[in-house]
Amino acid sequence: MKILLATDGSNQGLKAARFLMKNPGILGSKPDVLVLNVDLPLGRSLTTEVGVEAADRYHAESSEMAMRSTLALFKRAGVPCRAVALTGDPATIIAHVAKSKHRQMIVMGSHGHGTLGRLLLGSVTAKTMSLSEVPVLVVR
Repeated sequence: MKILLATDGSNQGLKAARFLMKNPGILGSKPDVLVLNVDLPLGRSLTTEVGVEAADRYHAESSEMAMRSTLALFKRAGVPCRAVALTGDPATIIAHVAKSKHRQMIVMGSHGHGTLGRLLLGSVTAKTMSLSEVPVLVVR
């Protein structure tokens, strides 16, 4: 199965990866896993202050750290995967990459904020579900 695993480096993101490892039927006989981390932009004024190269380096390092444990988990399990790091609005990019890379499913963890938390903080998971044209499996 062609899966997009969205991770932010949190315990919930790693929990989603572990869920896939414990449920090989989801992966299928020829798993095609794309591990995606979307880093939020630094903002125009900060990017101008530190410079584009420093901002790009920051995003690359941030994404590498966010995906490190997940990629190691797949490697130990012998499950092939590819890593992609992008910058922007996470939900929008997750939905776009899933469609453009012909993914059959998005798998992601949820931080489990209640209604008030979603109202105040927003929910990448909820927004991804509303934007996605492919099924989204949420692991809590």
